[in-house]
Amino acid sequence: MKQVKPLNQINMNLLIPLNALLEYKSVTAAAESLGIAQPTMSKHLAQLRRLLNDQLLVRVGSHMQLTPTALEIQSSLALVLDGLNDIFAASYDPDKDKREFIIACPDYVSAYILPDVLRPYLADESQVSFHTINWDVQARSLLLEGLIDFVITIDEDFAPNFIRKVIDKDHWVMVMSADHPLANQVEISMDQFLAQPFVQTVTGGGSSKQIDRYFSQRRLKRNIKLTTQGYIPTFSAIRSSEMISVVPQHLATYMAQDFGLVVRVLPFRVAQSQHSVYWHEKFNNDSAHRWFREHIISEIVTHPRHRSA
Repeated sequence: MKQVKPLNQINMNLLIPLNALLEYKSVTAAAESLGIAQPTMSKHLAQLRRLLNDQLLVRVGSHMQLTPTALEIQSSLALVLDGLNDIFAASYDPDKDKREFIIACPDYVSAYILPDVLRPYLADESQVSFHTINWDVQARSLLLEGLIDFVITIDEDFAPNFIRKVIDKDHWVMVMSADHPLANQVEISMDQFLAQPFVQTVTGGGSSKQIDRYFSQRRLKRNIKLTTQGYIPTFSAIRSSEMISVVPQHLATYMAQDFGLVVRVLPFRVAQSQHSVYWHEKFNNDSAHRWFREHIISEIVTHPRHRSA
């Protein structure tokens, strides 16, 4: 007969890492899926191996495979986690809670995506409310003080006590006025690109790190003439000038037509932007936060304007 440990002797916080390890069969991929460091996930795996007295993941050839015990656990664990999700979801009701969620995000998200996503929750019978603020340097200070619930951003520099969920990746493109001298060219050379005056968008985490790294590593300089704290002022400035900017493709896809701009492929290859949601670890088990992540964030991810056409 299998000996069962009392629940108070089991670290229930290991269930989520266990589920990720069984799903991805990789410490690295499991860590990335939960937004935690690889050494932390390795520590979780070591604890799970001791607790369950099984290796769980073993190398077979060039791949990692689940042990028979891990396969047995996987089917049961899915039912357990589904049941826990139902319990926590049932404990929060946005029609009864007067809580205000404070969301920091780029102006593109607040103008083009959130109105559609939040509309069903703004009805008279709903008690929940939302406060959106621009993700800028001031908002970052509020976040560090624990005064912001969620951040939606392409920034990557956050303290270890913030949990990250990557929700999408996107290519970078350049945008310019339809009247720009290069607007009729399908392909633009690097020399032409570097010769243009630039508008740079700076958010709460600074400028676009992938783009900055590309140029600094090659000791190339751009002629940055204007810096803004939002994409809407960036696009407004480009519309009436010969300046250009580099932005994520999905922004350009939906904003270019509104501002009379054209979109062109970059003359160089650079790492994709990663769109993420961050929240402080103190909120991770909060039922209201869990509801927000399961409903609002999932609807943002599937919104047609969140992805490139």
